[in-house]
Amino acid sequence: QSIDSSEPLSFLPEESTDIIYGVNYSIWKLDFRAQRSDHDSVTSPYQTTDFSASYQSRLSNRTSMNLRSTYTMTDYFDEDNQTKNWQISGSMNQQFSRNLYITFTAAYRDERDSLNGITQAHEQSIELRWRRRQTVVYLTGRNAITKSNNQNTLSQIMELGIKRTF
Repeated sequence: QSIDSSEPLSFLPEESTDIIYGVNYSIWKLDFRAQRSDHDSVTSPYQTTDFSASYQSRLSNRTSMNLRSTYTMTDYFDEDNQTKNWQISGSMNQQFSRNLYITFTAAYRDERDSLNGITQAHEQSIELRWRRRQTVVYLTGRNAITKSNNQNTLSQIMELGIKRTF
């Protein structure tokens, strides 16, 4: 890297190496994954360990569901910070007719950061979708609640849309 500046000593050239390794295992309707990522960097080195499990099932010819959980630990060495993030989510899809679908989704997240504290979030959504050839009309409702050491937020959204693809 070259630096073109009137103060070249105030910049640190970035050099990094990423090494990622892991394993995936699938059996029946379940998928498991474990992964490690080592980011050796001049400016911001970190190490991440990821675990996840998911389940997908077709309950009937018109109904499907999936569940997923992930746990991630990240160590930021220069900042002396560690984050631990656990997420779980699920969704269910139902087809009422050839053109009409509904999807329910729920998710939970728990993040623990040694510098910034704890953040927890809950999110739910429901979407009704009608499709006819290249036209989709949808109505979506979302609710999200986030709680942390510094603030609590509530977000509610209702969206009506029409989409046409060519």
